[in-house]
Amino acid sequence: MSKIYLASSALANEKYDGLRTVEEALSHMFDGVQLFLDARYQDLNYRDRIVSTLTSSYLGVVIHLPDLPSEKDLEVAEYLHQKIKNTLFIIHYLPLTETPALPGVKVGWENSS
Repeated sequence: MSKIYLASSALANEKYDGLRTVEEALSHMFDGVQLFLDARYQDLNYRDRIVSTLTSSYLGVVIHLPDLPSEKDLEVAEYLHQKIKNTLFIIHYLPLTETPALPGVKVGWENSS
């Protein structure tokens, strides 16, 4: 059965806010969310609010890594992977041509121009 996820890019007018994306996905009965891993996730309070909201919901989760993830981004991604069951990760194929190494995590490619 097909599933429909709400991407944080749909909330561009709200600066791609992951928390708002989750709220909107829940209120409109989406199956999951695709959240862009921006600098806000480095704030532990923000990150834990995301984790708490998602772990108490039915939503599936895809985390979209930045094109050139920093070590801090990868630490946050690993944290999210540990806290949220069945989290998937994607990254643009260009400019990165090798998937980031995250223990136990498979990172999928997404096209880019």
